[in-house]
Amino acid sequence: PLLLGRDDTESFVDSDDDDDEGECEEWKEEEEEEEEATGAGKIEDEEDIEDETEEERMLQDDGQAEHGSMSGNDDDDDTPHAYAQGEHPPKSVLEVGCGDVPLGHALLLDLLSMQRNTGADASLVVKEIVCNDYAKSVIDVLRERQTQHWKSSGVKGSYETAEGRDGRKVERLALDKAAEGESEPAEKSRPTLDVTYVVEDARDMAYKDESFDLIIDKGTTDALLSDKEEGVSNCVKVVAEMGRCVTVGGFIMLVSHMNAHCDAGIDWCDKVLVAGLRASRADGSWEIEVHGSDSSDAAHEGGETNNEKDADERDDDGPPSGSPGPAVYIIHKLPPKRKAQNEEEEPKARNEEKAEEEEAGKKTEEESVIDAIPLKFFTY
Repeated sequence: PLLLGRDDTESFVDSDDDDDEGECEEWKEEEEEEEEATGAGKIEDEEDIEDETEEERMLQDDGQAEHGSMSGNDDDDDTPHAYAQGEHPPKSVLEVGCGDVPLGHALLLDLLSMQRNTGADASLVVKEIVCNDYAKSVIDVLRERQTQHWKSSGVKGSYETAEGRDGRKVERLALDKAAEGESEPAEKSRPTLDVTYVVEDARDMAYKDESFDLIIDKGTTDALLSDKEEGVSNCVKVVAEMGRCVTVGGFIMLVSHMNAHCDAGIDWCDKVLVAGLRASRADGSWEIEVHGSDSSDAAHEGGETNNEKDADERDDDGPPSGSPGPAVYIIHKLPPKRKAQNEEEEPKARNEEKAEEEEAGKKTEEESVIDAIPLKFFTY
């Protein structure tokens, strides 16, 4: 929904997950073959797996030919065509601290499944998926896995450098770049989307301001909190960088055990999320949605949930006492509120008013701080 728009998502959602399973089987098969080649594992019933995967694909192809749409919608559904006609610009996605099981790759598989089932090119919805991690060893493994997949699929891919902020360089993925002396592949056979894996410090990223429409963090800030001395300050830096790099109108999706349905989570929101968004100095305002379980039942099972106990429990690794489990934070970057309220006012007049206020000493510290950030709670 954060990529397609909440009103348009239904047209793309597949009620049958067989295709995703087939894609996962294909990757699982490649990993098993690699293990067998290195003596690290043993494959059992490999032929049965291949036959099952092929059968799933054939069944799905038959289903596509018969029904024409993966969700069973009417043929007059114009949602895929709206993307094809450029009514919705394709989005850029960044996952920070992806680890060795990146959500970005799962998103890629979902989009390719959508492409096969609807006929809408995945690159019309998402033009770029970037997964970064501080650990070079993790990115090396992901790139090696990607290279092996390219070889088995007959895809040519390479990493190139592009201009980042302050003269720094960023890496971008180029697919099907023909080798010297080779002709370019046919357009219809050209893959249009894959994941860019890069080594990056999420506290100080090289990307230009407002480079991504969706930024994902699944547990990176939680991991940073294990540093008792600099954990909070590091988390603030990560959130600030995400706030800087996300576009106005875009979203940050952050998954954390610091659930704002309990006291420690609210404290974390104030000290990490709000502090980080303000530190981003981004040209925009913010809204935060908190999606998760209510703390009432979990709090009774966990005992006291007052601020003092939660603060003590947070010194230990893992979720705080009384926490109902992880929450998903949807952080929406909106146009600046003051700008929207004074849209018809001349810029010169605003600057003059600002100068007068400063000279008269009327602008207090509270007024200079960014507008309050509302929290909206969604309980399940």
